[in-house]
Amino acid sequence: MALIVQKFGGTSVGSIERIRNVAWRVAKWQAAGHRIVVVPSAMSGETNRLLTLAAGLQEHPDPRELDVVAATGEQVSVGLLAMALLALGVKARSYAGWQVKVLTDSAFTRARIISIDEVNLRQLQAALRDSTGLVSVPDVKIQPGKKAKTKSPQDSGLLIVGVDRLMTQLARCCKPVPPDPVRGFVTRGKGVTVHREDCASLKRLAERSPERLIDAQWGNRGGNAAGGAYPVDVLVTAADRQGLLRDIGEALARERINVTAVRTQSRDELAHMRFSFEVADVAHLRRAFAAVKQVAGVIRAGRG
Repeated sequence: MALIVQKFGGTSVGSIERIRNVAWRVAKWQAAGHRIVVVPSAMSGETNRLLTLAAGLQEHPDPRELDVVAATGEQVSVGLLAMALLALGVKARSYAGWQVKVLTDSAFTRARIISIDEVNLRQLQAALRDSTGLVSVPDVKIQPGKKAKTKSPQDSGLLIVGVDRLMTQLARCCKPVPPDPVRGFVTRGKGVTVHREDCASLKRLAERSPERLIDAQWGNRGGNAAGGAYPVDVLVTAADRQGLLRDIGEALARERINVTAVRTQSRDELAHMRFSFEVADVAHLRRAFAAVKQVAGVIRAGRG
């Protein structure tokens, strides 16, 4: 695991969309197991805008006050980037130089660093080793986040490789169940969505944005800590007859399957059914398939 300091210029954070792109890149590096410090500049054109405002009030702006005004550009960038990371479910916190205790000379607009609080720096290094968050800071001010109290991925049954603090959710399109092979996809505003590796939707997403793919695997418990259930969709095709739905329902009940929804359609003497129910894992799902296939008239049953 490496400590990586990433610097992004004004063009890289020049719009909301570009800030989101930076957040995705940062999240991916963090997901690889690295500790990340982010150093963004002011948004493209923002410093010029601020200097123009100052010049409109004073022909030769006071250097100290000019620094105060210009510094707000970086503060906006770090705040927005921290928000973008939080929207991805990544713990992040922004800091300014004075919070990090970086001391400069008094040459305003062209100051040089003359000292950094060494004791504070060592404390920051120690905190960084234990930190669960990212750091987003303006200019060259480096400050790690404090240790966050977050839910372990083992508590949710999912582990995003290299990361234990990304918000995760199971994809509704393929509804993975442990121990299905899975991969994660970094979404906009909803953290990481976990798909089955063979999910058609994931393949389309990967073609458009391969940089947002992330490795994922089930936690050691192979399910959620509360012993809860995973939603799945099952498609059943059978010869249509009276009592068919009742018989399938009874077969699922014997396997302790909680059916949450069912849709049926009859065509050409065939019944096409979509069941939504909950299972503990793939083994539980296989038992459900076996029970359904034993019902008279059932031709096939498979995942939706």
